[in-house]
Amino acid sequence: MKRKFEIVFFDKLNIELEKLWIELEKETNIGFFQTCVWQKYWSNQCLNNKTIFFVCIFEDKKLIAILPLNIKKILFVKVLNWNGFPFSDYNSPIIRNSFSLSNNDYRSIFLEIKKNFSFDVIHLINNIDPFFLNNRNFKNNKSYRLKIFDDRSYHLIFNKLRKKIFYEENRLKKKHKLEILLDPNKEQKKQITEFFILQKYHQLERTGGWNYLKYDNYKSYISNLIKLDKNSISYSMLKLDNKIIACHIGYIYKNTFFYIFPVYNESFKKFSPGNILFLKLIEYCKEKKFDYLDLTIGDENYKKRLSNINDNIYEIIESFNLVGLIYHIFIKIKFSIKNIFYLLKKYFK
Repeated sequence: MKRKFEIVFFDKLNIELEKLWIELEKETNIGFFQTCVWQKYWSNQCLNNKTIFFVCIFEDKKLIAILPLNIKKILFVKVLNWNGFPFSDYNSPIIRNSFSLSNNDYRSIFLEIKKNFSFDVIHLINNIDPFFLNNRNFKNNKSYRLKIFDDRSYHLIFNKLRKKIFYEENRLKKKHKLEILLDPNKEQKKQITEFFILQKYHQLERTGGWNYLKYDNYKSYISNLIKLDKNSISYSMLKLDNKIIACHIGYIYKNTFFYIFPVYNESFKKFSPGNILFLKLIEYCKEKKFDYLDLTIGDENYKKRLSNINDNIYEIIESFNLVGLIYHIFIKIKFSIKNIFYLLKKYFK
């Protein structure tokens, strides 16, 4: 029997929706990127000509789910995607714990969305739920976490890292003033932000990565993170002779510390400043009794070495017309080429 939903659309995160969202959060197992606080912050910083809307799904007059979505235009293609790009490492619907939605339920919901908004293709990235639209999703990434209280594997990883950087840390301490700040003041947080933007910009240019810091709205996202609730954001830095040589900006939510924005001065690479600071953050997580240090998504080797849990991340594409189909085929070809290069790189390593 087909379920009957009432679907309400909001074109902005107003006071009414904020109240509904915060109330719903109390009965969900969402991650940080699905919180009202983060979604509101992202919306204020990163919209940049996207058509944003929030899909609220009611059953028997009870709010059971929220889908935060937007439509962006890529060349001539209108793409429906999750809110959060490029900063949301994990995406999913916000669903009340006592409810679930089947593929058929989602199908009817997205068809209702299509009646109200014009788009050519659905392209949802960084999905953490393998059962969300699972007949149309495919694995496209991995996420990595360090479970702090898994004694055996945690201690193996921690001791190996400590042994690796022990020499470099002590070499620095012998000739220089080495400081590690895990709870900086407001002025120091501004210094960390400026250092991060400068060094990350150079790093992305040097490595040929997509430089999101060239875009004012994405740069603004980093610059204004200090405005987030202080209990949700973490700043730390490593200083050598009163000069910052490494820093990290991350999030804290529930029992998890998110390792999100690390960077170091390339001139000090031989001293492993990033690893030194990372070790201190592991110790900090242990002291604060966090269950996890989440290194989030990406296939970097250091994440594999420093984690004891990994999960698959999924991508979903479904086209609704010829324009969407062309986009769909292009993305699948791009994904296949990426996999081929990854396998060749692994084989010839």
